[in-house]
Amino acid sequence: MNHSTKHDHYNSLTAAQIVADVNRCNDAIEELTGVRPTLIRCPFGEYDDHVISAIRSTGMEPIQWDVDSLDWKGISAAEIIKRVTGKVGGGSIVLFHNAGEHTPEALPEILRRLKQEGYELVPVSELLLSGDYTLDHEGRQHAADGVVPARVGG
Repeated sequence: MNHSTKHDHYNSLTAAQIVADVNRCNDAIEELTGVRPTLIRCPFGEYDDHVISAIRSTGMEPIQWDVDSLDWKGISAAEIIKRVTGKVGGGSIVLFHNAGEHTPEALPEILRRLKQEGYELVPVSELLLSGDYTLDHEGRQHAADGVVPARVGG
């Protein structure tokens, strides 16, 4: 998945600047992995109709999250665990950061609890439903028929 090249505020860029940044990142990812991304999480979670149109013009789909672990704030593993497990629901997308200081410590317990509660943990690309889906005001993915899957992506 793409998260941008420069981590700019896309809401303040032109469509051409957004497309150029997205394509630079896609090119780098494809060169390293052999796979061109189809999803992007916009920097800072910022997006509006202008940003969505620019991103979709590249053939990509912007995604959002509905559960922020706040691991980027340096909170303790216990706080991350409580926050994530207390907010997750079917179809949730959980935001973690690879540089979160206490994320590696928190993840095993989060995963254990979510599996114990019956959630299937999948990559975001698998969480997005094939065919029609909607993104609600909280950033949660839903099937167009209103059924919420017992799946969590991150």
